[in-house]
Amino acid sequence: MVINKPAGCLFMVARRRLGLIDALRQMDEGWRHLELVHRLDRDTSGCLVMQKN
Repeated sequence: MVINKPAGCLFMVARRRLGLIDALRQMDEGWRHLELVHRLDRDTSGCLVMQKN
């Protein structure tokens, strides 16, 4: 799965706030094992690649 991440969007948990990847995991049982292949800083925009298994 590839997502176009805008600058300022939080994908990982930080200081007790859920990130988008955590919300996606909770939305669908099939996405429970969703993991990021790489990271982008919060202030960086770009494509994020995720894997399911």
